[in-house]
Parts: sequence; structure tokens; C-alpha cells
Amino acid sequence: MSDSLTNLILSLTPEDGSTIGNGAMMALLREQVSTLTDDDYAAARDALVDEGLLGRGKGRGGSIFRITGDVEDDADDTEDDFELTAPEEAAPRPRKAKAAGPRAAPRKSGEPVQVVSYRHGETRVNNPEVGMVHAGTDPDGAKTTWAYDPHLDPVLNFDSGRAGVERLIDDALASGDAQAMKDALLELKRMQAPYLTWTGKAERTSFQVDTVSLHVHERVDPATILAAAARRLKGKDAPAQWRQPDLFAAPFENLPLRQALDFYHHEKGWSNRLVSGDSLLVMNSLLTKESMGGKVQMIYIDPPYPGLFTEVGP
Repeated sequence: MSDSLTNLILSLTPEDGSTIGNGAMMALLREQVSTLTDDDYAAARDALVDEGLLGRGKGRGGSIFRITGDVEDDADDTEDDFELTAPEEAAPRPRKAKAAGPRAAPRKSGEPVQVVSYRHGETRVNNPEVGMVHAGTDPDGAKTTWAYDPHLDPVLNFDSGRAGVERLIDDALASGDAQAMKDALLELKRMQAPYLTWTGKAERTSFQVDTVSLHVHERVDPATILAAAARRLKGKDAPAQWRQPDLFAAPFENLPLRQALDFYHHEKGWSNRLVSGDSLLVMNSLLTKESMGGKVQMIYIDPPYPGLFTEVGP
């Protein structure tokens, strides 16, 4: 069987030298020899490879190809043309002089050190400065009513509004009307407005909060402080002529007086803020008067202090 199997393998191998996979070859062989085993095929294939009639190819699972006369001739020519030669040493390339780029001019001893500070790219509405407003120019707003949101409580609560949400979705889908679906989406968006979570919220469905303004008491800008100190130290009579009305004022944040007095209507540079006050009032002011919903990156609320101190700082 071995001779007939090797002849059959040779007859099924492409004569042009192209490869055929071992799996494909065994499938062709089993169409004619149903009792063929893997060992029989491997033995016959290896015998043909040893005789130089077949070569091993690459690929997943291996492959074979017929060795033709052209391949042998090419191999002979390659062997005849082989010659070991030493590579020629390349001449060393001259190093190019680096182009003289612009160099930073060294600071002269008499020049002041430049001090800069970080500026945020975002803006926020201008809130009033302390001492610039009174009850007539900046009255307290109407009380804001906040509904209790059961989703924010870690305990299991009944969501009284869930049935209405599901009914709203079902009615919009059943209508097949694009406008009705749009109205339903707008209503769902309104129902997902920010909620204030506070102590005692589980005992009632909503609560009211006074809407007040957050007044700016001082600004701390390191660049402004250092610039003021530099002006005070510059010149022999500088201490006598120097005048600093506000140590923490940041001139780049100042608005024209007409706009500065029109609170919550003009944009100014965004800045990090430390607010001291009752947290519920502060949260309500940030959401209602300053429209900070979804804009505040982080708020940290200090835990209550012992004693009679009732203010916390967000």
C-alpha cells in the first residue's frame, strides 16, 4: 500500500510547485482510500520528502509542494554563485554642525522676576461683593421647593412617581406621534432635574429653602500678592509711595462698575471658591441663582463640628 499511496500523493500534488495543505491532501486521499490513517499518510509523505520529490511548506497544519526541476536548477545556480566577500568599510560621514537656534536670553540681575498664575478657561456669572449690596439692590429670592428623590436614599423606598413615568413612556410609544414622543422626552428630562438630599427628607415629600446670594468676601491670588510686594520693595522711596488698597484683589477679574453692580447677568473668569455657610442654603444658591447644575467639578462638605458651631463649608 505504501507504493500506491506515495504514487497517489504525487498525482494529487500540484505539478506547478504550488503548495497544498496536509489537511486538504488527506481529504482528497480519503475519498479514494477510506481506511487511510494519519500515520500512513505521515509515513508516505516523509518518504517522498526524503527522496527529494516533495518539499515541506508553511502554513497552519503544514503543507507540501512538488519539487520541480526549475527549483533544483535555481538551487544549483545559487550554490555556484556563492562567494564570501568582506564588506567594504564606509567612509566616515562628517558631522554636520547644529544650526544655532534662538537661545533664551539670560535674565539680567536688575530685572524683576516674572510671576504668573493659572487662569481657567471657563466662566461663571458674577456674584455680589460683600458691602456692595443691600436688600434693595440684591433682594432674597422666593423660596425654592425641592422634591424628595427616593433614588438617592440607600434604603428601600416606594417610588410614587415611577408609575407615572411608565405610563408616560407607554402612552408616547402607543401614540406613534413624533410630537407626543418629543413631549414625553422633555417631561422625562424635567423629572430628572437635580435634587437636594437632606436630613429628614424621608418624613416629607418636599421642603422649601430660602434663596439667598453668596457674597464674595476676599480673593486670594498669589500672583497679585507677590506683585504688590515687589512694587513695595522696588526703589528707595517705594515704601513711602506704595499704597495697596486690597491685598487680595485680582485686577484681571474686575468688571466695569456698571456690569459689576448688575449681579448674575455677566460672565467673569472661573475660579476655585471656598464658601462658608449653611450647606443647604449654599447648595440652593449654587443651583438656583448661579446655575451651577452639572458644572461644579467637586463639592466637599466638612462634617459637623462639635459644640454650637452650625455652619459648614462646601
